[in-house]
Amino acid sequence: MCGAKSKIIIAYTGPLVDDGTMDVQELGPALMALSSLVNEANKVLNNDKSTIAVKVNADFRKGSFEIQLELIRTLAAQLQSLFTPNVTMDQLIAYLGLAGSVQSLAGGPNLIDVIKWAKNRDITKATKHKNGTVTLESESDHITVKAEVVNIYQSVPVRESFDKLVEPTRRTGINAFQVRTDKDKTVVQSIGKEEARSFEFDSNKIENAKEQVEITESDEWVNILTVNFEDLKWRFMSDENKYYAKMDDEDFLKQIDSGKQSFTKGDMLKIRRERTQIRKADGTIKNEYRVIKVLEVQKRAKEIDLPFEEGE
Repeated sequence: MCGAKSKIIIAYTGPLVDDGTMDVQELGPALMALSSLVNEANKVLNNDKSTIAVKVNADFRKGSFEIQLELIRTLAAQLQSLFTPNVTMDQLIAYLGLAGSVQSLAGGPNLIDVIKWAKNRDITKATKHKNGTVTLESESDHITVKAEVVNIYQSVPVRESFDKLVEPTRRTGINAFQVRTDKDKTVVQSIGKEEARSFEFDSNKIENAKEQVEITESDEWVNILTVNFEDLKWRFMSDENKYYAKMDDEDFLKQIDSGKQSFTKGDMLKIRRERTQIRKADGTIKNEYRVIKVLEVQKRAKEIDLPFEEGE
């Protein structure tokens, strides 16, 4: 059952789309990015698990490639968010800068405005005000916007999605991305080729979102699964956890080379293991392991020990 609905109209302009057609390889990723954009913004602003369906109703007019989109939030999703601060669909697209009206419901600069303003500027200060706005300052300028706009501006998935939405404008023959009104097709937002550079976003270049590295050591018993003497990446199992680790105990490796150590299936090692955990800016976590020292070797039992005693 359907609940709230909103309509937005976007268009790409330029010689490449003058006949009202657009390469699906350009359009497909852009529409997927739009869906991701509104849903990620919804997560930030409404803090619930609802999703927004994006339905396409294309209006192919010569001179541009125009697309009518209907954003639908299910009634069930609306009910889920009754007990949380709720941003309506119309407010959501207004904050993003996708509202098809000259008088924006955002009540001030929207996300598109902020991204354009921030081009080539380092934001040196952000001041929160009691009226729900935030002033962003650079060395030479400032802009005051609603806190909701700042929240989505800070969202990595939102910024990445907006980047992909305007990406077609970086192709030769597509000059601009536009947002238009429903009635008379008036252009209320336009992002040209030069402005599109402001929307380029690489999370790995964020000053405050650099990789975080944490190194820890621990002693544990492991089963040997595979041994590799070329790149020294051995595979171990600890409980149910299987992982590769570089064997960096030179003394232990020398014992293997000299024949003092050999292995059979079921042998166990007590190792001092170093784990390097890398938390990347995009939210992914990578673990790397190495064996610093082999502390003990336990060979697989060849027979069952019994508590024999000497009898008469």
